[in-house]
Amino acid sequence: MADDPTSLSGFRGTVRLFPLPNLVLFPHVIQPLHVFEPRYCQLMADAVGDDRMMSLALLRPGWEEQYQQRPPIHEVVCIWQDSQ
Repeated sequence: MADDPTSLSGFRGTVRLFPLPNLVLFPHVIQPLHVFEPRYCQLMADAVGDDRMMSLALLRPGWEEQYQQRPPIHEVVCIWQDSQ
């Protein structure tokens, strides 16, 4: 995590999206995630191999029917950047 949460060095206006069905992240709180689906393992590998950034978004109610396509998400997301 960056020391300055308002600074996202390298942010190009787009970021990988990791949707979560029932988790809201708060600043400076550590939340372990068990990433097991191949597409999200690939997302993590791509992020680490590129700009080290991804966004975490809370899915909107009713996401279950569209989970394999593009389920609706809330407008505000958390952008994570690995500083290592």
